[in-house]
Amino acid sequence: GIPFVRSMNIRDGYFDSSGLAFIDEEQANKLDNVVLQENDVLLNITGASVARCCLAPASVVSGRVNQHVSIIRTDDRIKPVFLEAFLLFPNTKKKLLLIAEAGATRQAITKAQIEGFSIPVPMISDQDKFVERRNKAIKIQSLLQKQFIMFESLFSSLQQRVFRGEL
Repeated sequence: GIPFVRSMNIRDGYFDSSGLAFIDEEQANKLDNVVLQENDVLLNITGASVARCCLAPASVVSGRVNQHVSIIRTDDRIKPVFLEAFLLFPNTKKKLLLIAEAGATRQAITKAQIEGFSIPVPMISDQDKFVERRNKAIKIQSLLQKQFIMFESLFSSLQQRVFRGEL
């Protein structure tokens, strides 16, 4: 089937493919106005997960989104990774949540509110530098997480040996 992205798949800064739904061609044809492209920025616009966002991965290209997810497609003036990072920035997230709270009955962000949201657009060279530094930071974070897991395992092993009187 064709991937059908729902709000539960959108996490802050990453796409969660667990629970990803699929639809058939007939259903997909009815949703031709919400076809995903790689690096689209996905933004949850309703409910408890409002304002969560991530980049659309290659695995969902040509997929569709439901009514709770908005597709933000950038042009050559702004890098998708930069936009995603901006939307995840705590002050920006707070503003998005305030916009969503203004809804009469439930948390929601409208298309007009997204289109009217002010986004700084630095020069592409500055965005490229940002993306490069962000990617380096993510690699370092990943390495530190792996090392932490290894140290936890070693500590646990030593702890067990101590309690058994082997050390």
